Amino acid sequence: DHFVSSRGKFLLDLLAALAALAALALMLWQMAPQALYMMRFGDMTFDLQIPKIWYAAPALAGFVCSLFVVLALLIRGRRSR
Repeated sequence: DHFVSSRGKFLLDLLAALAALAALALMLWQMAPQALYMMRFGDMTFDLQIPKIWYAAPALAGFVCSLFVVLALLIRGRRSR
């Protein structure tokens, strides 16, 4: 905050949010087909016979929520500018 102007800080915040959005979108794009595959074929853990979708669903939900948070931060940043 002390090394750059307010415009520079805004641009750095925008760059960070866009990088986070791109990274989260890439991870979600790679995870979604695998989770759908596990759900479609009923993959289960070997020892406990727990469906693997119980592991994948919370992870996917977390990525989707994170995407919404980053989008909300981007929109809030544009409005405050």
